[in-house]
Amino acid sequence: MRMKKLFFTFFTLTALSFTSWAQPYKTALGVRVGYPNQVNFTLKHYLGTNWALEFNAGAGYRSAGVDLGFMYHFDIKKVEGLRWYLGAAVDAGTYYRKRYHPVHGYAKHGGFYTGTSIYGGVEYTFSNIPLNLAFDAGPRLQFVPWDHYPDYARVGLTARYTIK
Repeated sequence: MRMKKLFFTFFTLTALSFTSWAQPYKTALGVRVGYPNQVNFTLKHYLGTNWALEFNAGAGYRSAGVDLGFMYHFDIKKVEGLRWYLGAAVDAGTYYRKRYHPVHGYAKHGGFYTGTSIYGGVEYTFSNIPLNLAFDAGPRLQFVPWDHYPDYARVGLTARYTIK
């Protein structure tokens, strides 16, 4: 049994070492504009050929937050540098809003939020310059607070400087 585990580990590491050069870049830093946070600084790092982690930290109108996404990429064979991906993310942050009530008028409301999202997107990495452009969108579910100002979508356009 131990020999099988050792062989499996060796085979997996060998396979990953030969395929880790297939992604167009290893790490990328950039800016993401979108929703729920309007402006984010983003860091994306490939864990192998197709799997990547993305970290975003940003702020929007009366909110600030971070999210961590895990993505799987697929090549689009007809266009070099073009890939589509599926991902899932968790997020957390703070918000402050004014809420209008027809009887009581405006009330200030704020606190901590958490949520999760699934999304799909497309990205293009230029071959002659270190630039990556991406667009993604998908549904988002907010856990805390459940009843105040839920965000139902995740949408973003990203520009990143790629590091091979």
